[in-house]
Amino acid sequence: MLALINEFWDFKSYTETRWFRDLVCFISILALLYCALHYFFSWQPYSYEHDKLNTDQIQLISRITGASVQGTGTPVKGATGQQKIPMATVNVVMSYIGHIFDDSIEPEQLKEVKNFISYANPQDATEYLSKKLFKVHSYFWLVGPAVYWEVIFCALFGVLCNLLFVLGAVGSNSTTDLTNPATQFDNSEILGQVAKIIYAPICTLFVVLGYSLLTGQNIVDLNVGKGLLIFGFVGGYYSSRVISLMDRLKDVLLPNSGTASLNTNNQPTMVQQVKVALSLDATSPAAVVAAVTAAVLNTASVQIALSGTTTPIKGTHLTTDPDGTFTFTSVTAGSYNISASLQVTPVGAAAAVTLTGTTTGAIQSGIAPIALTIKQNAG
Repeated sequence: MLALINEFWDFKSYTETRWFRDLVCFISILALLYCALHYFFSWQPYSYEHDKLNTDQIQLISRITGASVQGTGTPVKGATGQQKIPMATVNVVMSYIGHIFDDSIEPEQLKEVKNFISYANPQDATEYLSKKLFKVHSYFWLVGPAVYWEVIFCALFGVLCNLLFVLGAVGSNSTTDLTNPATQFDNSEILGQVAKIIYAPICTLFVVLGYSLLTGQNIVDLNVGKGLLIFGFVGGYYSSRVISLMDRLKDVLLPNSGTASLNTNNQPTMVQQVKVALSLDATSPAAVVAAVTAAVLNTASVQIALSGTTTPIKGTHLTTDPDGTFTFTSVTAGSYNISASLQVTPVGAAAAVTLTGTTTGAIQSGIAPIALTIKQNAG
């Protein structure tokens, strides 16, 4: 069991197929959990969402109540001295409201609305209904504290869909182009993606909390309805934008004193590990091909040098590396010149020959591996 747990957390051992499989399993389990929770707890008081009457519906109610008052032979005065709406008309209005929302309004609220308009005049009743947020039974949890679980679930769906989209794009556009690291699967990025799965829902949730605070709404009674679900999904899918928003907010909430420098943007980006894989040119003479065995290929000298510098970094062939692969650690991101050199003595040759290869390109993230072909020097 301990070995399985250690293997699960060893992201450096993950292949592209295994990571894709794990993401699909994770989002499938999350979807099943989401549907099960909403199905088994559909009777809970938070299985509601807010909804309002539209302008046309309010106008119709206004005409019904106004006409009923004008046609009343014996006016009934309310507490303000103005004519009340007849009870028969109140029942018509309540029936109409129930029809609009498919009789799914919370019963207690329905009683509250009927009680109000029973003692109100048409003008007050119309104004009250035009502003009233009705709690309508819903599959989603959009009323009360449970609304924040909806945000967390939607943000998780968003970030997982983003990771699947990126991984799918990498797989369908796979190439060994050194200048296009976006098309190379890099298992060293998995740790950052797992971290995103954790922090994206939390950051999105706090943005929602900040919104409710700035707009002065009840912290557990947001009335943005299904728009909140969309925001949660988008916040998870574009979690880097949410982080950028919070980064800008720090200047407002925690301004710099003006004497201490808080700028860290000038820090160089470090790539934890870069690998270069050597291969022999296919047009090499047969004697050279026979001389370049796996063991010989591992003795090559492979170097990378940041453009504009004269100090190269020499790669190391690790025991865990495939034959012909060399590892560089703690590499500063940038444009590099990559070179390799190997001396071999072909069978029957009087002297050793030198095989070399060079390439250039940008290293922005751990690309595993960078392909480099070596061949015999001319002459």
